[in-house]
Amino acid sequence: MSLLQSVIAGMDSNWAEDATLYFQDELTEISLPDFAKSLSSRTLLQMYKLKYRTERRSNAEFMSPTGKVPVFRHSGALLTGFNDLVSYVNIKTKSLDSHLDDKARCDMNAYMAMVEGVLSNAEVYIAWNDSTVANEVTKPRYGSTYPWPLCQIIPYFKQKEMMKILSAQGWCDISQSEVCERVRRCCQALSVKLGNQQFFFGDQVTPLDALVFGHLFAIVTTVLPNNLLSSVIQDFDNLQELLRRINETYFTDEQVVSPKMHAKAKESR
Repeated sequence: MSLLQSVIAGMDSNWAEDATLYFQDELTEISLPDFAKSLSSRTLLQMYKLKYRTERRSNAEFMSPTGKVPVFRHSGALLTGFNDLVSYVNIKTKSLDSHLDDKARCDMNAYMAMVEGVLSNAEVYIAWNDSTVANEVTKPRYGSTYPWPLCQIIPYFKQKEMMKILSAQGWCDISQSEVCERVRRCCQALSVKLGNQQFFFGDQVTPLDALVFGHLFAIVTTVLPNNLLSSVIQDFDNLQELLRRINETYFTDEQVVSPKMHAKAKESR
């Protein structure tokens, strides 16, 4: 049993009313990678039909024990990361993948690892390594809540941190065309897996559907000076149909706010 499972096992199995997902404001602060992660987690909770609140917090990153967003708080638990949230809700309620056999579950986990390894890195690359997007969009938004000169200094160090992560993953020095090719291969694999089905494993959703929706929807709806990734995804009709289906099914009562990254970030205080 993992540490996370041990903590959960000692808690009340009922779903408490204080369930809250914290992330930055989409219209003024959040970056593309963080929007994708936050939306994946929101979609997962929507698919489980669990009650939760969302709170936009400028300090969401610093509330996190890992420095990552979104942050999920529930009944004494504080979690970050999509996989930890999946583990948590699976213990609290019936899992979304309970209808899958062992082989299908292994396949699902492999596709999820591919999405995390490709789409997450591509989002970080565009947000922080593309000089136009980084200088005109990501850094001004990331620094928008800080006074001068911190609004310049803190984004500078955040960019260095993100570049180290990209370098460790082998994504730092590749060209934009190679990034697009990696995203295309990832989308091609997802498109083949989806085929003509409603969802990736038939007519029932799984965590893979939530994860893919969060990343692809974030990419195609976020307006950036560089929309190369969005152009790649638009070549796959069945993936676009999947986005429409999930959006209309699970966000009928809760609007998905997509960052308009071309808009001027909030003025520094």
